[in-house]
Amino acid sequence: MDLLSTAIPIARGASGEVYQVYDPRLQRKVALKLLRHGDPESIRRMLREARAQARVDHPNVCKVYEVGERDGRPYIVMQLVEGQTLDEAVDGLPLDRKVELMATVAEAIQAAHAVGLVHRDLKPANILVEERDGALRPIVVDFGIAREMNSESMTMTGELLGTPAYMSPEQVRGDLEALDRRSDVFSLAVLLYEIVAGVHPFAAKSTVETMVGITRRDPPLLRRIAPRLPQDLVAVIEKALEKSPERRYQSAALLALDLRNYLAGRPVTARPSTLFNRTERRIRRNPLLAAVFAATLVLIAIAAIVVLRVQAEAAQRARLAQRFGITVERAENLLRMAHLSPEHDITEERRLVEQELARIEDAMRDIGKVAVGPGSYALGRGALVLSRPESAVRHLQRALDAGFSGPAVQLAFAAAQLDTLDAAIRDAERILDVESRQETRRAAVARHGALARAAMERARSADFDTSQDVSPRASAEETLLAARLALAEGNWAEARSAGVRSAARLPWFYDGLLVAAEADLRTAGEALEAGDEKAAEEPIRRALDLLDSAGQRAPSDPAVFLAQCRAWRSEMGRRWGNEQAEDAHERALEKCDVALRILPDDPATLSARTLTAWRFGRWLLGRGRDPEPALQTAISSIEALASRLPAEAEVHLGNIALTRAEWARDQGEMEDARALLRDAIARFESAATQEPTNPYLYVNLGRAWMRLADYDWSGDWDAALANAIQVARTGIATASGSIADLHHISCQTHAEWAYHARHLGRDPGDHAVQAVHQCERALALRPSSAAIRNSLAMALWTDADLAMARGEDARGALEAASDAFDATLQAGPEYFAADVNRASVLLDLATQRLQFGGDIDELIRQAEEHAANIREVYPLDFAYHQTRIAFVRARAAARSGNSAEAARWFDTAQEQGSLLVGRWPSPPTNAVLAARVERTAAQWWLDRNEPDVARRHALAAIELLDQVLEQSQDLAAAWAEVALTADILRRADTPRSDGWRSRAIDAARRRLEIDPWTAPEISRLASLDGVSRAASGQP
Repeated sequence: MDLLSTAIPIARGASGEVYQVYDPRLQRKVALKLLRHGDPESIRRMLREARAQARVDHPNVCKVYEVGERDGRPYIVMQLVEGQTLDEAVDGLPLDRKVELMATVAEAIQAAHAVGLVHRDLKPANILVEERDGALRPIVVDFGIAREMNSESMTMTGELLGTPAYMSPEQVRGDLEALDRRSDVFSLAVLLYEIVAGVHPFAAKSTVETMVGITRRDPPLLRRIAPRLPQDLVAVIEKALEKSPERRYQSAALLALDLRNYLAGRPVTARPSTLFNRTERRIRRNPLLAAVFAATLVLIAIAAIVVLRVQAEAAQRARLAQRFGITVERAENLLRMAHLSPEHDITEERRLVEQELARIEDAMRDIGKVAVGPGSYALGRGALVLSRPESAVRHLQRALDAGFSGPAVQLAFAAAQLDTLDAAIRDAERILDVESRQETRRAAVARHGALARAAMERARSADFDTSQDVSPRASAEETLLAARLALAEGNWAEARSAGVRSAARLPWFYDGLLVAAEADLRTAGEALEAGDEKAAEEPIRRALDLLDSAGQRAPSDPAVFLAQCRAWRSEMGRRWGNEQAEDAHERALEKCDVALRILPDDPATLSARTLTAWRFGRWLLGRGRDPEPALQTAISSIEALASRLPAEAEVHLGNIALTRAEWARDQGEMEDARALLRDAIARFESAATQEPTNPYLYVNLGRAWMRLADYDWSGDWDAALANAIQVARTGIATASGSIADLHHISCQTHAEWAYHARHLGRDPGDHAVQAVHQCERALALRPSSAAIRNSLAMALWTDADLAMARGEDARGALEAASDAFDATLQAGPEYFAADVNRASVLLDLATQRLQFGGDIDELIRQAEEHAANIREVYPLDFAYHQTRIAFVRARAAARSGNSAEAARWFDTAQEQGSLLVGRWPSPPTNAVLAARVERTAAQWWLDRNEPDVARRHALAAIELLDQVLEQSQDLAAAWAEVALTADILRRADTPRSDGWRSRAIDAARRRLEIDPWTAPEISRLASLDGVSRAASGQP
């Protein structure tokens, strides 16, 4: 690292930077490679392989002088090679010079093999050619992704390593168990073919097509591309390019020897390729064709005429099996390689798969019966790739019925049954009757699960034709199917274990990681449903790790990044109570955006993105921040979603309207809020006809009705709340999944009804009792939920509020409610709604102690603390509490005889009340509170023989109350305040005393008509002879 002072940058790559430096110890120029900070396992692997390369002692292999780490940065000091890359150096060289260079390179690679090192990335850029004294000297460099043979720790990195155009077939497939020195032989052959023919043997329009060609297609015949090439050289190249490692040269040394034999004019061991050889290779790559060919030979020995007939049919079926098999494998590999390639839009690859399947169907119609077995199998596999389970089952069953029943067919049939099971479970969610729905779900699991298990057993059976051996991929697929079956049946632990085992069998077969991650997310989901964020932390972390690994393997699979989006959204839910939720939301949105770049307009991803952004909007709303930016993000996805999933789009738009309504209410824009609520209700009701078992739809619909009642006191609030209660009941009876939220919304609605009834003079009935009952049921389902605990405390508070309205001593009930809100804050310290509510309860309790006795200083101090916590989050509630705190202090000072303090606090309360009503005229209880402050101040000034001041405050109260009653004639609390204020004016405004006396009596009687559960002083005011007695009472 001290050499950097003389460093000259010469190269930069994925693994690090390379510098030319002068090493005074070696007294020569050397190359210094600094490895990037990255995955520790990758760093360890590269350093290990550099040390292995240092053991290679060959003049044509780049020497490694030193490997180490300095200041946390790994480095490698190597021989400095100053030359051209192979493709540049051979330009213009005669054929024999090119072959001589490649023979030397093969000998250098053999030296690496001799110490147990496989290069795995032979390509023109990794073979540098120096010119010294007119001679060309090739040097093999960059063993950066090499693998030590027999090194278990280096075999399952999960990466598709190498340069695709020069990979061997087993390397493209990711079959690391088969990857050995013969893989380098294949890469050497690709290089040799390219430099002698001038074209790449598997040239294609895209990297994916090149990789498919390496595994499935023979290269163009050299004799057609370069007809002047000597036959022996052609034979050597073709032998080294064999798809099967067993048919290649078994070492780089043998390849080098045959190249030397060719150069010396000696015979080579490779035999020229013939039509028979090529046909034989095709048969060997297709087990079914090999079986048919063997069967045909047996039949020839039985009877000539029968043999000819069967041979013709079998040959045609074999050709079809090969043709269709190659077609569907090409389609599967096309998508698989597309997924494994760097991030890009895969729409074109999916369109090509559709085209390939259409060609198979056309061919089957033209050919007839003989094509049924192989064709149906191919179509079934294609339907699985395109996520069409019903079509897959139909085609695969047809293949089985036609006798086409090898292990691969059975495993595909099992996968189709599990896809069908997933669809059946989704369909069962739409059944309204709970028992019928559960029975349907159990029947689906029993039927499709049994069929999947049976098919998997048949795939493992030894009774199958041995020509259809189960490959490592088939074994991985079988384990994956077992994981999926466990997931469908709710066995999360087994699903995770089997998913991880499946992914470990082949590094490019990452599907099991998705299943394992889903099992972890469902485990976390159960914990979050129960309100236990701590228990959800570890499974979410595991899921994110698994999905990150899958994303590294498959940078262009939208399913991987959609799963990552969902996982980060789960983490956002776990972090809901703190500011770290914002980071989780950004990560979730980022992953959804990656999925949409890969597969634009995918409905599942559009829906996930919309839901993620909307939930973040709710999070912002809960912290008093404008949710509109998040809601706009959500809307940007809905337009494309609406054309594909209209019901789901309606639900999202309803959620957005509901959130906007709540924000408008917080800003005092009540008309906008009510209009938005009606829009939300219409959208939820429209969606309910199509999604009748969606529990969250009922929750949000119930919340919208409840909010409409709260935002529109002059309207049919009781009808709105009745609708909310009915929605909750319907959801509890018919919805699938968690119903804790439905019991919770029912609790909130019953409490809201009791609150409205208490202020509007209606009989509250048993709504307060029902509120407690529903919250207790919700809490039993989700015991750690701070939100439900808050609502239970509110239900207790509602009961205390009714007692206060009747003039009763409610101190005990209020203390119980205060303790319940305190428990809520213990469960969720940042659940600010509990701060709002406990502050209110504490002020109610302080008012009760002023009336019935007790200290209030500590209660006010605690109320002020809670109010301070919500200043930025809930500005309306903060203003409300500031008014109440000043009001309580004023009454306490008046009771203690401290006139200066009383006057100061009355002024503060009046100022705060004016601000409250000016910004938030609804709910009308805000104006009633401001009027009560003015009325109480008027009584205090009147008691101090200041009738003019008292009259001014009382008239201000009457003005506020008249505005309230213009909107709602049934607000009992407003009529009570009118009666009490008019009686003050009767005594303070002597010339008009009779008029005020009449108004006091009329208002008191109206109060009694609305609400028989009234305070005693109102009853006295309602009678003619009670006026004088009421006049002498204290406020």
